[in-house]
Amino acid sequence: HGASQAKPKKVAGTAALSLNFVLVVIFVVVVTFMSFMFGIAAISELNYYGGWFKKEPLDAVTLQWFVNSMLPAILILALVDVTAYIAVRIRSIVASN
Repeated sequence: HGASQAKPKKVAGTAALSLNFVLVVIFVVVVTFMSFMFGIAAISELNYYGGWFKKEPLDAVTLQWFVNSMLPAILILALVDVTAYIAVRIRSIVASN
């Protein structure tokens, strides 16, 4: 039938890069969920129980609470952002070659 065209060669390690990207996506989803749960738990620490049917206000935000409870959630979310950026950047560099 017509001249057969040569198939483009696959770069060695393409399957490994695809698997790596899938694992990074799973990591990003799981750690994002974990970060939000840490944040919700940190905010719920500010609540205190005032007894039956008593609606008490939240405790004041202190530096100790922020460093011990909220900062880990923020740092984990920053880790997710950096990881996702690096993964997408590597993926785009590989795709352009």
